[in-house]
Amino acid sequence: MLIIKCVLIRYTGDIRPTEYIPLPDQIPEALLDKRLPRPCPCSIFTAYHPDQENSRSTPFFKCNSGKSSFYVDPPTAQASIQTLIEFDANEKVCTLIAHDPAPLKTMTFFPNGTINNWYEKGLKPEMHWDFLNEMPAKGVEARPVLVDGLYKEGKRVKHLKGQAV
Repeated sequence: MLIIKCVLIRYTGDIRPTEYIPLPDQIPEALLDKRLPRPCPCSIFTAYHPDQENSRSTPFFKCNSGKSSFYVDPPTAQASIQTLIEFDANEKVCTLIAHDPAPLKTMTFFPNGTINNWYEKGLKPEMHWDFLNEMPAKGVEARPVLVDGLYKEGKRVKHLKGQAV
């Protein structure tokens, strides 16, 4: 078993869906927000995917390579993200993203428990599509934004879209 705590990416949509674990026809309901329909067809999310031909098998986002990028070396970052995608596809690897709320909803952390038994409890599949709760969904009211930019030493230095403050 291996658990990766990742700060390479800021959002799980940077590594999901993939050719290894494509977006299913119906999104599992375990962690879906109440605002989303039951059953929840993947088409309400793929409608906003930038690659419509591959919307169920390519991540929703790619590393920004423009001058407003958060990455110092975008090509190297994208290569590292591709490696993470391959790790994430392994059923014995549970990828925990620093800003992903799914583990907080499903795992019991110290001092109340341990996450060592995540595989036996089947937590990876349960958490896998939780990021969709934060995505725009066709015909569904959007969730409020949780983050408004990049902060350093308690001060916002970039807006959410990358412009310097």
